[in-house]
Amino acid sequence: MAGKRPRSERRSLARETQKELERRRKLFQSLPGGSAEHPLQVASASVIETRAQSIPCALCQAACVVRSHTATALGQRRLRVVTLGCRGCGEPQVAYFEILQAN
Repeated sequence: MAGKRPRSERRSLARETQKELERRRKLFQSLPGGSAEHPLQVASASVIETRAQSIPCALCQAACVVRSHTATALGQRRLRVVTLGCRGCGEPQVAYFEILQAN
């Protein structure tokens, strides 16, 4: 037997690629800023977009650009939600920030 047919090999490779992309998305969500449960903490709202743009794409590690920046409340926590778009692959990702209150 000569091995897998070309179509089977393409489908197998596509499944492996999707699994790897999903693994990278989950890894990003487990890092600080990747979820509302683990936001990045900043001292001021003025640094959020700069910090957000320094976050590389979870999939291809290319630079990201800020698409939107909104404020939201999650229970007692006030969070900033920044939607990013990858300049390389176009993948959207969301980063969460919490502004620390000065005492």
